[in-house]
Amino acid sequence: MTTSQEAKIDVQGLMHREYSAAKHFWMAYLLMQLGSLLLSLYSIFCAAGIKLIISGAASIFLPIAAFFIKQSADCHYGFGERLRKLVLLHDGLGRAPSQVEILEAQADAISLLYLDSSPVEAYYSSPLPPGPQRLAHIVEESAYYTWTLALRASRICSGLVVVGFCAAFTLLWFAVQANRLPGTYATASLWLSNGEQVARVASTIFIFFLIGTFETLSKSFRSLSEAAQATFRKCDTLRRQSTLTDLDVFLAITPYDCALAKAPPIPGVVHWFLKKRLHAAWTAINRT
Repeated sequence: MTTSQEAKIDVQGLMHREYSAAKHFWMAYLLMQLGSLLLSLYSIFCAAGIKLIISGAASIFLPIAAFFIKQSADCHYGFGERLRKLVLLHDGLGRAPSQVEILEAQADAISLLYLDSSPVEAYYSSPLPPGPQRLAHIVEESAYYTWTLALRASRICSGLVVVGFCAAFTLLWFAVQANRLPGTYATASLWLSNGEQVARVASTIFIFFLIGTFETLSKSFRSLSEAAQATFRKCDTLRRQSTLTDLDVFLAITPYDCALAKAPPIPGVVHWFLKKRLHAAWTAINRT
C-alpha cells in the first residue's frame, strides 16, 4: 500500500468517525427534546409540591444540556465535512492530503478514535481516472445518495409533524367537549377531568411537532435534497464534457457543499434501510 493510499484511508477513517459522532450527538439531542416534551406533560398533570420544583429545575437543565449537545453535534459534523473535502480532492483529482493536514486532522479528532472503529470501505466507486471528469462523477454519486436519503428523511419528519398535529387537534377537541359536557366527557377518565389541562397539553404538542424540532428537520432535509438533486444533474452533464476543468466542477458543487454544511446529519437508520437498493441502482446505471 502506497503512502498516498494510507493517507486516504487515515483521513477517510477519521471522517467516518466524525460523522458517526455527529449522528450520536444528534440522536442524544432529539432524545433531550423528547424528554423536555414528556417533562412538560408530567408537569401539567402529575407534578405538585417538591415534584413540581424538581420538574421545574429539570426543565431548565434539559434545554441547556440540549444546546451543548447540539453544539457538539454541529462541531463534529462540520469537521467531518472538512475531512470529506480532503477525501474528495484525493479521490477525484489525486491530490493527497499533506502530512500537516493529516496531523491536524488526527489532533482534532483524537478524542473520537474509540468511536465506530469498524473497517471503512471505499467512499466512491467511479471507474474514471483522476481528473475533472472523475471529480464530477464522484460528486454526482454522492449527490445521488444524499438526494434520495435526505428526501426520505424529510418525508419521515413531515409524517411525524402530521401525527403531532393530529394528536394536538384531537386533544383540543376533547378539551372543548370536556368543558361543554362535563357530565359526559370530563368524568370518562381521570386525565380528562380538566379541559384546561388537556388544552395545555395540546398546545405543547402542537408547538413541539408543528413549529419545533421535527418541522425544522423536515425543512432542512428537504432543502438538502433539492440542492443534491440539482448538483446530481449538473455533474452528470459536466462529466461528459471533454473540456471540463477543475474550476467548472468546484463552481457547480458550491451550492451542494453549502447545503451539506447547513443540514443536520441524515439519520443512520434511513441509510441502513436504503443503502442496498441505492447501491444496486447506482452500480447498474453508472458503470462508466
